[in-house]
Amino acid sequence: FFKQKTAYEIHERLVGSEMCIRDSSIGYDRSTETLYIQFLNGSLYEYRHVPVTEHEQLMKANSKGTYFNTHIRDLNRYPFNRIRG
Repeated sequence: FFKQKTAYEIHERLVGSEMCIRDSSIGYDRSTETLYIQFLNGSLYEYRHVPVTEHEQLMKANSKGTYFNTHIRDLNRYPFNRIRG
């Protein structure tokens, strides 16, 4: 039986430098409220229904990886798809 993995289960193997997120690896489409994040290991994910305020806070964060982990990944609030990687 198919069980959809949570964001945490997918990203738990990304640690250290692989989890780094740079400003240039983050994209956001306001019209669809879709957040795009590419990790250093090349994997690309899209997160849907992400409010613009969440994207703005991510971009202001001193550590993009820490913000992503605590506010997006670990809370598992936003549906996501792995696009590549």
